[in-house]
Amino acid sequence: MIAIRSNAVRLLRFGLVGGAATMTYAVLVGLLHRAGLVPAAASMTAYLTAGLVSYLGHKRITFRSDRAHAVAAPRFVASLALGIGTAGAIPVIVVDGLRLPLAVATAVTCVAAPVLSYLALSLFVFGVRSAAAADRHTAGDTAHVAPHGPQTRGHAGVAAAQDGAGGEVGQGGDDHRLAHIEAAPSRQQGVEA
Repeated sequence: MIAIRSNAVRLLRFGLVGGAATMTYAVLVGLLHRAGLVPAAASMTAYLTAGLVSYLGHKRITFRSDRAHAVAAPRFVASLALGIGTAGAIPVIVVDGLRLPLAVATAVTCVAAPVLSYLALSLFVFGVRSAAAADRHTAGDTAHVAPHGPQTRGHAGVAAAQDGAGGEVGQGGDDHRLAHIEAAPSRQQGVEA
């Protein structure tokens, strides 16, 4: 139940941040087109601008990632390239190919881009574990074996392992590199070991 609620909250945060980025995109694409840019160029330029809103919002609010910018930002740029390609291809197909209005192409982009974005951000950019795994991780003492040796995390998550690029491993870190082992209960917690 907690995992479902955690995922629902994450999706809500994704929607709010994505909504802000999408509104940035939708307003800019119209303004840029009125300023003289062709639909594909207006769409791609607006998407790049909205990308900054998206990166900062999703890193800090949606995924609450502690992955270093040096790792996350290049991955975000790679995922943004997918979005830019989508934002450029859709107007070509819809406006030039199907002869539909730019508003239709903008609406299709506003639906397709967030779906692709969530998948890329959660699986590749911020390395988010499932909510159930995160809940199990924070529910009790755990031990992790990192490339630099074992690191023990208590309830407060005191010790953080380092990933190969120098970013911290944690909520959004490179936990796929770590082997998760349940730690024996300690006497400090009042449980016989």
